[in-house]
Amino acid sequence: MTAGGASRTKAPKTAGGGSCPAASSFELLGRRWVPYVIWALRHGPRRFTEILRAVPGITDRVLTMRLRDLEAARIVARRQFNEIPPRVEYDLTERGRDLMPVIGEMERWSRRWDRSGR
Repeated sequence: MTAGGASRTKAPKTAGGGSCPAASSFELLGRRWVPYVIWALRHGPRRFTEILRAVPGITDRVLTMRLRDLEAARIVARRQFNEIPPRVEYDLTERGRDLMPVIGEMERWSRRWDRSGR
């Protein structure tokens, strides 16, 4: 089990016998809440509580874990300001901004094929 509670298995094999070339992307974007956090940061830097409010249903503990995952993947940058009281902001890196068209297409697909059957 991972810290997020999901079990890790090997990436599925492709028809040619190799791992799927997008396996690492699928694994990251498939983690619960990750696309929502990326979406919440699409317009620029936000503080932790702003992200928490922008992603209904996520807990502060899980948001902390997902932000750490995204920092480790260099999708999100954490910026701590040297002020009192302390202030921390999170923003998408260039790598994270490159994901916005992917997230946007996921949104488009969801709108087209949502559960209403349209």
